[in-house]
Formats: sequence, structure tokens, C-alpha cells
Amino acid sequence: MPQPQGHRRYVGKYKNKIRKKEEADIFPLMNKISFEELKKDISKNGLLEPIWTYQDQIIDGRNRYNACKKLKIEPVFNEWTAKDRLLSLLSA
Repeated sequence: MPQPQGHRRYVGKYKNKIRKKEEADIFPLMNKISFEELKKDISKNGLLEPIWTYQDQIIDGRNRYNACKKLKIEPVFNEWTAKDRLLSLLSA
């Protein structure tokens, strides 16, 4: 099955080198209650939405990543490869 243009999908172990990109701050971290609810949901249903990265930096999904890490569930990532599109999305 062909991949959509502009990203690639992979399942990965927790990477110490994955860090948040400054631009990820437009998506705030959850409060403790919401984070616990997210962990319960991921524990029950699995990770439904992948974690988006760009050059091994999280651009969306820090809460999902942290929940997977706490639950010891291997996360699924989408690596954004279309730099010009990413920059236009973040500047919108």
C-alpha cells in the first residue's frame, strides 16, 4: 500500500533522542486528570492516533508519547518529511 506523500509511518521504541520541537508548544500538555484519562483510554483501546515527529522531534503527540511511555506501550510514529508543508502548517 503506497504511503501518503509527505510522511512515513513507523513503530518505534522509546527514543531518548526524541524531544519536543519548540513549535509543539502550540499543543499544550494535558492536566493530570486528563492525562490519567488518556492513559486509561490508550490502555483499553491502544494508541489510535500516531505521534508526529519531524527530524526525531515531536511536533504533535507529546501527551500520547508520555502516556505510552508510562504504560510501556510501543508508540506509533508518523515522521513528517515535507519540510515546506510543515513550516506552512506551523506558521498558519
